[in-house]
Amino acid sequence: MTEDEVSEYLKISVETLRDWRRTDAVKVLPFHRIGRLVRYERSEVDEIVLAGRVGVSS
Repeated sequence: MTEDEVSEYLKISVETLRDWRRTDAVKVLPFHRIGRLVRYERSEVDEIVLAGRVGVSS
């Protein structure tokens, strides 16, 4: 996924994603660099979202 796609998917700004990459947030949302391109794996984004859920009933 591109920055724009992840931004829209998570309802956060592209600038927030960039801030996360500049800080130690790689642990929060992993990304992949392909040359100058930055890409996110949808499955990794989904995994992070699910791991952060609060109040989930079983």
